[in-house]
Amino acid sequence: MSEENTTAAATDAVAVAGDASGAKAAELPAAPFGEVFGKFLKPLEYFTQVNGRARRGEYWTAALMVLLPCIVLGFIAGSIALSSRSLFVFIILSLPITVLGLFMVPVTIRRWHDLGATGWIAIAAQAVTGFPCSAIPYLGAFLGFAASITCLVFYCLPGKKENNAYGANPCDPAAVDPADSVKEPWQPLIWTSVGLTFVNWIWSVYNTHSAIKAIEGLSALFSF
Repeated sequence: MSEENTTAAATDAVAVAGDASGAKAAELPAAPFGEVFGKFLKPLEYFTQVNGRARRGEYWTAALMVLLPCIVLGFIAGSIALSSRSLFVFIILSLPITVLGLFMVPVTIRRWHDLGATGWIAIAAQAVTGFPCSAIPYLGAFLGFAASITCLVFYCLPGKKENNAYGANPCDPAAVDPADSVKEPWQPLIWTSVGLTFVNWIWSVYNTHSAIKAIEGLSALFSF
């Protein structure tokens, strides 16, 4: 074989290999951050999407984008309200933070789907960690803490590698959702979560009001 033919064959082989690697790269799933960020550009679609499965990367990316800022901003709102002793300030600052936190509900439901469980577990956990249990002295705090730790452990677990009742493995780019996969209606799940969120927000307003009154009482007691 002449040198020219050898060079041409090598060039063709490299081109074919490049095309194959490009096709293989195109089949890979999108990076979790870009995938979740793209969904957040369509808030209503993301908010109502409770069917299917969410892998760990998608859940923790959403938590980083939504849950962590909500916790930090909530702490700041509470600190400002207590320092200024103004319940109105807390209401104004905490309400939009509470609404923002609702964007974690769909991805949390789909994270449970990835583990092969119903999304109602997410709603039950929201109830246990919120007003329904926190209003119970001592026992409520223990149940809320236990539920939070349990959920944290489950959210770190890998999903089922094979198809489950709620859809295909989200890590498999070639997977297609089974036709008989369970489709949970989003309305009952979302509206139940919205109701619980509103009740929990009212409970936080009440607790802040009690804390402000306690601070005012202590200030009056120790003032000269």
